[in-house]
Amino acid sequence: DVLAVTRRDAFGELLSSINIVLTIPVATASNERMFSTLSRVKNYLRSSCGDERLSDLLVLSCLTEDAKNINLWEVVTEFAKMKPRR
Repeated sequence: DVLAVTRRDAFGELLSSINIVLTIPVATASNERMFSTLSRVKNYLRSSCGDERLSDLLVLSCLTEDAKNINLWEVVTEFAKMKPRR
């Protein structure tokens, strides 16, 4: 028990560094896919939307499988319950 505590004290910074390195993704394919999707979405919607809407559309575009499971009727109902915009 004393030996384990001594190791943790002696190698605390090293163990923290190893934990950080192990959480970093090995491949950059998902990042490249996000940038590719972003460029497609930005080209399609060049100047017709703001940053927040562009970000939301990017998330929907990258998570198409999850987006297919969204109940659109519930989304429309929630939107209708919101206060009038104009």
